[in-house]
Amino acid sequence: MGKLKTSFNVITHRLRCHNCGAYRMERLDFLPASKSCFIKAVARSVIELRKEMTITAVAEYTNLDWHTVKEIEKTHLEKKYKSISLKEVKTIGIDEVHIEKRIPCYC
Repeated sequence: MGKLKTSFNVITHRLRCHNCGAYRMERLDFLPASKSCFIKAVARSVIELRKEMTITAVAEYTNLDWHTVKEIEKTHLEKKYKSISLKEVKTIGIDEVHIEKRIPCYC
């Protein structure tokens, strides 16, 4: 973690459901998803670091790919704001408005 590179290999098993016959990967509690390339502790650290640093800075500090850091944050925000109550909302403010400039057609 951080400047120290840490890696480990985990052997997982592919399991077959007796009811439907579908194959699934073994669930490992320390992984956020079955095909995740990082553990939950790394995800928590990234979320905490993102409060103080940019995605690029976190990626460099943790030695993770920029897209991995972005995906960790995106997943966190989707879970955090999955269900937001809008009952108390009375006003919505708009910060910026973009009107696309039309390019004239000379056909």
